[in-house]
Amino acid sequence: MVASPSGDETTRGFIYNLRTEESHTVFTDQPMATDVYITANQNYVYLLAEGEVFEVDTATGESISLPIELPVDYQEAPRKLAAYQQFVRQTQDLYYRPDMDNVDWAFYSENYQRFLPHINNNRDFVNVLKELSGELNASHTGAYAEPAYTMREDATAELGLIFNQHIAPDLTAVRLRT
Repeated sequence: MVASPSGDETTRGFIYNLRTEESHTVFTDQPMATDVYITANQNYVYLLAEGEVFEVDTATGESISLPIELPVDYQEAPRKLAAYQQFVRQTQDLYYRPDMDNVDWAFYSENYQRFLPHINNNRDFVNVLKELSGELNASHTGAYAEPAYTMREDATAELGLIFNQHIAPDLTAVRLRT
């Protein structure tokens, strides 16, 4: 990746011969790539850049954009139902007592399932799972979710430099601070 004096960032490809220490340019001025793949025969380089895939011919340096169209049919309700049913099934299969502590697990799982159509966020979904597992009245059962990202601390570096100019007037020593 290269940044021009104007601040434009581009991707350039080079071939470097380790034996002769010579290099030559294969392609230049491609959009800044976030991922690169080189084919086994090294005839093509694929760049993921700006949400597109670019195919670069290493012999000519010519590139073409390969459009990607992935239709996404995300349906949250069926996914939540499947996750709920998996939770119910795994709890029943893996619970340490086959009789489920005499809890009518089928009754409770059907009862709590009726809340699913009214849930519109993961926190409430996890709470339903916690309530359901609470019916077993057993410790170390439950459901957990990743908390929403909230910045609670400054995202600062852990390592810094302190220049110690008192060691010698003509030398500057560096001391690392962690």
